[in-house]
Amino acid sequence: MEHTESLNEYLDEVYMDCKQLLKEEIKSFATVKKVIALEESNGILGKIEMLYKKNIAEGRKCFYKASLAREWFYVEFPKKEYDIESYYVSTYAYESLYYAILGGRKEQAVHMAQLYGSIKVEDVQEFLPTVLLGFGLKYVILDDLVHALEYVQKIDDNKRKRGMKQYSEGHARAYRGIIERDEAQLNKGLEYMLKHHAARMRRNGNYLDEFFAYDSVALAMLAKDRGIAITVKHDLLPIEYLEDTRIDYAALQLHGLD
Repeated sequence: MEHTESLNEYLDEVYMDCKQLLKEEIKSFATVKKVIALEESNGILGKIEMLYKKNIAEGRKCFYKASLAREWFYVEFPKKEYDIESYYVSTYAYESLYYAILGGRKEQAVHMAQLYGSIKVEDVQEFLPTVLLGFGLKYVILDDLVHALEYVQKIDDNKRKRGMKQYSEGHARAYRGIIERDEAQLNKGLEYMLKHHAARMRRNGNYLDEFFAYDSVALAMLAKDRGIAITVKHDLLPIEYLEDTRIDYAALQLHGLD
């Protein structure tokens, strides 16, 4: 009970802080910092709306706005009008693809997948988990069987390297299940991801994400949209997260840039 109360107090505090940031403090930020704050705050709010407020539609709206913020970086970076760090259009920052899926608008997820890796800003070290997972997810979203399986195989080939086994057993298996429409593979991958999620987040110091398995939820949403049954049962993947919602995406815009 104490742990639940502590979590609720933490979520309340973070929720109010993000709301206040979006309403007031963001006005004083320079443009790039505003967009960073818009992405980060909307990402956090999306998790809290779904996890704590149990408002799936509002959560998806927040994730969609976070995705719009990341899209802004891809559009503005080549223009060189703003001093944007290359990280924001880097292949290492693949988690933004999950936000695009969680936003619930298929067209935006496909668009962000197309943008991912489109700007060459660094020497890509292909063995890095973030790069392999990012390109794998890109091609799963695009439903590109050949390229998706290429990166699944690369993840599997590197599974003996430190920290890679968890991605081979979890993410890569889930990717394969989605791209091949293999229900058993998908659910085995999700089960592994969910089982090890909290421990991985604790190691990474992501307290909120211990309780919201954003990657598993996003992959389950993507699979469900493609007609694959989600049979795995876990507290971090309540069926409510996968329910259909009606959202007027045209009314959602990236604000705070004037």
